[in-house]
Amino acid sequence: MDNIFFTRFAREDDSTSEIEAAIKFHSVTSHSIVLPVDQLRFPASRQLLQAQPKLVSEGVIKFVIGSDKAGIAEYLGDRTSGIDATGMEVIQSIESTPGALRTYAQPDTFLTFNDLFWTQINNPNSFVRRYGVVTEADCDALLAEHQGAGIKGRQLYEFIDASFRGETRLFLRDLAEYLYLYSGAKHSGCRLILPQQELIDWSDATLVPTDSDLSEQGLFFDVLIESILLLADDLSDLDHMGLVTDTNFEKLTYDDVFALRDGINFSGFLSRYLEIINKCDALSKNLGDDRVFNDIDQILRLREDLIRVFNEEATQDVAAYRMLKGAEGFVAFFGSVLGLSYGVRALLNSFAVVMKREKEFKDWQDRRLKRLRQATSWGREKVTGGNVIPYLLDVERRIVDRLAGK
Repeated sequence: MDNIFFTRFAREDDSTSEIEAAIKFHSVTSHSIVLPVDQLRFPASRQLLQAQPKLVSEGVIKFVIGSDKAGIAEYLGDRTSGIDATGMEVIQSIESTPGALRTYAQPDTFLTFNDLFWTQINNPNSFVRRYGVVTEADCDALLAEHQGAGIKGRQLYEFIDASFRGETRLFLRDLAEYLYLYSGAKHSGCRLILPQQELIDWSDATLVPTDSDLSEQGLFFDVLIESILLLADDLSDLDHMGLVTDTNFEKLTYDDVFALRDGINFSGFLSRYLEIINKCDALSKNLGDDRVFNDIDQILRLREDLIRVFNEEATQDVAAYRMLKGAEGFVAFFGSVLGLSYGVRALLNSFAVVMKREKEFKDWQDRRLKRLRQATSWGREKVTGGNVIPYLLDVERRIVDRLAGK
């Protein structure tokens, strides 16, 4: 499960720059970004794909559609009337690109969606009722209407629009949309760390005592990068790691994005980062959808567990990287000893000859150097094949170049 189902790709009021910032982050930290095909109805998403067709052709972005639809045009239906010729070309390009469009079982998605939404509204300990955005009366009204009319699937959006106003309507719409997309992700084999990462205001001090949010970006920048900086403050080649921030990620060009994905360290980073993500995903799955979505206390406990996982994994990677740098330094020192001036080497060899140990001395030199080189090679393979730091250094160097105007 090495894809991400990125649910906030585009909205009516999203600018292309806001979308690009998120796309760039996920492009250099994920194998692929899998988006619901519904995102293609937004002009900003089509404009981005028109300007950067390699995002689709190189497999960075893929789309998912219900298995009951023959294609994107059938899914969009009447909404295609508002899409110009250029936009339709983007859609046709996606449909003609092998592997760019995948399917999921829509009936299973609707079933999961309905269960999650109505349990959320009904449960007195759910974050909807405990968080206070939607009043108890609003929740009761929703339940009464559901029991009377049997509201299901997309009918829910129409009911929310007709029955609620202001912040309540916006929150319920976001909740319904997110739960539907989460359900699609679940049935598409894609990852999400925490279901509520886009719904809860993690900066609300009355709810959460710390500042960092629980989105994947929040854990990546505020926990993983910060932990590496704290643990590795003595490693000089990490001096600029503090520049790897969410804001500076926006400065990467798409040429940077594709170069990073093609780099030697990308696959090693992906395997290691996915290992970390899977540990986080397991914590969420162990609780089950009902408890993760519907119990605010469990959400907060899970949040602390996820932060702990990221801290622990950062500690391991820094320790491995420090060991490698130490081994490289020792090999360099030993190599310099073996490369002493001819006179000193001659003196040592002469001493070995006098002591009738010339062959033993040469064999000893060769064995020690060979073992050190093997150990360093193993350490380098271990780090680049299963450590986030070498790849983050590649990211850091490109960010430094962009900040310097190169």
